[in-house]
Amino acid sequence: MDENKNLKDENLEEAAGGRYLALKEELLTALPLNVKEQLSKAVSDVQACKILADNNIDLSEIEKKIEDAGFNMKRIGL
Repeated sequence: MDENKNLKDENLEEAAGGRYLALKEELLTALPLNVKEQLSKAVSDVQACKILADNNIDLSEIEKKIEDAGFNMKRIGL
């Protein structure tokens, strides 16, 4: 399973022109461990947003970081 995840990360990194992994690392570093654990169990984007809100994580700040990295959130379905 890790091989598939790494392959997907590599494909995303290539498609994003080298920005995907840096953005992923920045976002993961900003989240506390307990929030990351909760998010790993989320089964929908709504549930993930609720977890972030319940833990006082500003979703608009995360969205801004994604947009600033050059990702079109409407195009990628976020």
